[in-house]
Amino acid sequence: MSALWLSRSLGGTVSRLLNQPSSLLSLQGLNAPVISSQQQQTRSYSMPHWQNVEITAEGEPTATAIKSQDNNTFTIRDRASDSCEEGATPISHFLGAIVSGSQGALTSSAREMNLQVGHVKWHATGKYDVRGVRGEEGSVSQLKSISIVAELDSNASAQQLEDLRAMVQKRSILANTISKVQGLDFIVEYKSAFNFQSSMGTHM
Repeated sequence: MSALWLSRSLGGTVSRLLNQPSSLLSLQGLNAPVISSQQQQTRSYSMPHWQNVEITAEGEPTATAIKSQDNNTFTIRDRASDSCEEGATPISHFLGAIVSGSQGALTSSAREMNLQVGHVKWHATGKYDVRGVRGEEGSVSQLKSISIVAELDSNASAQQLEDLRAMVQKRSILANTISKVQGLDFIVEYKSAFNFQSSMGTHM
């Protein structure tokens, strides 16, 4: 095989690829298939597959307007300010984000376990020292504890609830991250609304 033939062959291949629609090209390799975002969430990876989550924000004295990377917008108001009395606080959004992520993980986990789960009623409580927010000496501006209770419309046994709770925390990015925070008591309890079974996990 001559060097001239190889050069012409490669040149023709590259030329044909460059003339193809961009959707046919993949960063995974010339012959790799195009993977949709939904397929990326369900496929398995042998190595870490890192993804970034980004937001942009515009801040005012009493509120912050936030835009996600998929162009969804929302506003978080700071009710710690005397001039602002409406809107959920940042801590409420934080607790809501934990519950929302756990709900998504619960739905997929219950499906894999062949566990019938209907409506889920969540209750989350965050406890903190007000002195820390005020910057008082000797105090820390940090949540001391987070308690989450999930009441499931399900006939799951106590062991099934325990397995489900552990799987959900493992898969929920926020819940799993928070469980590793030092100095924070993170308590999660799953209850059955039908047979009064329950499972509780505590991380300190």
